[in-house]
Amino acid sequence: MKLRFPAGNRPVAIIGGGVADRAEEEAAHAVAHGLAEAGLAIICGGRGGVMAAACEGAAAAGGLSLAMLPTLDPGAANPHATVVLTTDLGTRDTARAEGRGDHSRNRVIASSAACVVAIGGRTGTANEIKLALQFGTAVFALCGAPGPEAPNDLAPDVVRDLFKRLPTAEAAIEAVLSRVENGPRGK
Repeated sequence: MKLRFPAGNRPVAIIGGGVADRAEEEAAHAVAHGLAEAGLAIICGGRGGVMAAACEGAAAAGGLSLAMLPTLDPGAANPHATVVLTTDLGTRDTARAEGRGDHSRNRVIASSAACVVAIGGRTGTANEIKLALQFGTAVFALCGAPGPEAPNDLAPDVVRDLFKRLPTAEAAIEAVLSRVENGPRGK
């Protein structure tokens, strides 16, 4: 399979909870599979739940998944990840506890993505959504994904223009493919 990287060689982020329900896992698998079939690479947090399902979906389609881990332990990655990147940046909560604000693995994922598909999740996912929106990156939300953390810190037009709730994995795949064909960061 020939990979094509949209918007300045950026992968598409698939984010969500490390623990996910069946519908969230099925959606993550379907989205990653569809994007991989289209030749797009994905990036995610690399561990369980939505992240594992996304890596498995990409692998099933012969695609590339980048697992961006919060620790230095490559063994923490799910077994379906194609490329494992260790960061020692921690999660949102560990970064904040250490006085680093939003300087965590989430920031790397959000800043690296051409666009983001959020599937389920809670506070960590909301943080990644906020960061992506701050970087001007489109976010497509499925399966009850939260809105951005601290939405009042974002300009209303940013949320209105870049954050879209979608009903199905198929709709997310279509939205991503449409977005990445339109230039830098999928704008």
